[in-house]
Amino acid sequence: MNKKPLTTTSAQALMRFENEKIVTPLALQFLRKTRPIYLVPTGRPESEITTIGSCFFLRFLNRAFVVTASHVAKEAQNGILYLTTASTIVESAAATCIESIPSPVFHTGDWSRHEDEDEIDLAFAEIPEGRAKRFPAEAFFTMSEWDTDDRPHPQSHYLICGWPAKRNQPNPRKVRKLPRSPISYRDASHPASYYDRHGWSRDVHYAIEFSPKRAIDGGHKLTIPPRMRGLSGSPCLFFHRYRTRDDLLAIRSPKLVGIAISIQKDALIATRVSVLLDLLKKHCRSSA
Repeated sequence: MNKKPLTTTSAQALMRFENEKIVTPLALQFLRKTRPIYLVPTGRPESEITTIGSCFFLRFLNRAFVVTASHVAKEAQNGILYLTTASTIVESAAATCIESIPSPVFHTGDWSRHEDEDEIDLAFAEIPEGRAKRFPAEAFFTMSEWDTDDRPHPQSHYLICGWPAKRNQPNPRKVRKLPRSPISYRDASHPASYYDRHGWSRDVHYAIEFSPKRAIDGGHKLTIPPRMRGLSGSPCLFFHRYRTRDDLLAIRSPKLVGIAISIQKDALIATRVSVLLDLLKKHCRSSA
C-alpha cells in the first residue's frame, strides 16, 4: 500500500487528536518522575518559599539521583533548595511534604559566570538510598526509558514535562498546600540550519520549536499561554516522528533524550541525556 503524505489540514487534525488521546496520559505518566524545585532564602521563614525550576529522578548504576539545570541549582547559594517527597500528581495537596535536596550538588560550569555562558547547564545530586526507597519505583527514569542514540530530526517531535514557576508559586499563608499546575509541551526539532545559525551542536543539544500556545495543562487541554520560566531542569523525551499516516499506528513509548535548560523566543533548548550520563559515570567512578 502506498504511503500518502499528510496534508496540512489532516496533519493538524491528527496532531490535535494525538494531544487529547495520547500525549496527555503519557505526559502525566512522566510527570510522576518530576518535581518542582523550591527555594527558601537564607534567614527567611518557610512562608517565603518560591518555585524556581523543575527536576526529575533517575537511577543509574544502582544509584539514585535528582537532576536539574545548573542555573537552577545555583540558587542554593541564596538559600535552601527543596522538593516534594509525595507524588505531585497523585497525592493531595494537604498530604504534601517537602524536604531539602541532598548535598553536595554537582554542576557544570562556573557559578560566578552568567548562566548563558554555560551551554551544558546540568546539575545533579545523589539521593541516599534510604531516602530513595521512600519514593515509588516508577518515580525514577531507568535505563530502559532513555535513548542516547537519538539525533535531532525536523520530523521528530519532543515532549517536555515540567512545572512553570508562576503557576506553581505557593501561597505564603498555606505553605504546605502546594499548587498542582504541571505543563507538557510537544513540538518538532528545528532543522539543521537553525542549529548551525545559532551555534548549537546537534551532538550536545536539541533545539525544539517553541510556541507557548501549544502547552497542555494537567486537565488534558490546551492552556492559556503560560510564562514558561521554571521548566529548566525538566525531562525532554523523544515522542514521535511524523512522515506518513502509518506512523500514527506505530507510536512508541517516549524515551528520555535530554534535559531542558533554556526557553528562548523561538526555541526550547535541551542538553542531550548522553552528556548527563557521562557526568554521572565519572561521579560514580570517583566516589566508588
